[in-house]
Amino acid sequence: MFRRLVRVEDLRPSRTYRFLAMGFAVAVHMGTVVVLAAGLVLVVALPRTVAGWLFGPMLMYLAYTLRPRIPKADDDVRVVERVDAPELYGLLDEIAARQGARAVDLVTLTTGGNAATGAYGWRGERRLSIGVPLWTVLTPQQRLAILAHEVAHGVDGSLQRRLVGVTALDTLHRWYEVAHPLTSARILRSRPPKLRNLVDVIVPLHLVYRGGESIYRRSQPRAEYLADQLAAEIAGTEAMIGALEQLPTSHAAMEMLHRAVDARVPSHPWRLVADFAAGLPGEERERLAVEDAARGACADATHPPTHLRIRMLRERGERRRKLRVGAVRVDAGRAERIEAELAPGAAWLAGQVTAWARR
Repeated sequence: MFRRLVRVEDLRPSRTYRFLAMGFAVAVHMGTVVVLAAGLVLVVALPRTVAGWLFGPMLMYLAYTLRPRIPKADDDVRVVERVDAPELYGLLDEIAARQGARAVDLVTLTTGGNAATGAYGWRGERRLSIGVPLWTVLTPQQRLAILAHEVAHGVDGSLQRRLVGVTALDTLHRWYEVAHPLTSARILRSRPPKLRNLVDVIVPLHLVYRGGESIYRRSQPRAEYLADQLAAEIAGTEAMIGALEQLPTSHAAMEMLHRAVDARVPSHPWRLVADFAAGLPGEERERLAVEDAARGACADATHPPTHLRIRMLRERGERRRKLRVGAVRVDAGRAERIEAELAPGAAWLAGQVTAWARR
């Protein structure tokens, strides 16, 4: 399987898929427009009838409920402006130029154990979120690999991180919920599996929703493999593999940090994470990696298993040895400047974590 997937060209979505996904997104939003138009027509054309004063406003309210929700950044993040981090943004711009991707508009720091990118706001600006715990356990070159991986999502062809795709999937999910209130995830989780399946069968929009969801998510694992390979070209294969191998350590450090917060351990949160990662024995790292591989652990539901991503990178690196050394290197001076730029935001988040522990 991996021999067939190692070529970057093979991982890019076809034009047919992109056309189908975009067409489906437009159709979903047009459905909302049709509902709104129908409500307006009833209100204007039949103002003194039941259809005009009852069903018209109902349709308009339904269209309001189904309106596209523009993604917004979480409140518990620290924004790092371009003016405050010229070295970091300069590195991101260099990565984007080499990959032919759109530049990152905004960087945010979070307390999570991963990194992510996505479209936010009406303009669809690209925001890159960096989890401080993950950043703490990585080497400078591995940090470069993570940044390159996230920037590469701008050229992977998937609609999952584009504004039109995100809003269409959210609207489609709302159509599904409106069609039958029992499809609410919160309610269904409390119902027996047999009844849950029965409810799904009788909902007409279930197949439409599942079909649309599969269209959007079909390319996501391939997009992750593609982003890994593009990041390896920037930072080097070993750096990208090393970053992926640190994911279990990052997750274990997060669990340790949660326990420390609950116990109100009087120590700096990120120092705890750094000390935990530095003191983790090699045997324990191998155990965590084997355990993750055995259960098919992945970054989230949209990512393929991490051990398969590592395996694919190793196979491609062995065949194309030039990728063992990336096109960009982060020397000690540049790494220190970037670290200094992120230090205020990381300190603010550390204060937030400490405040949570005191509640």
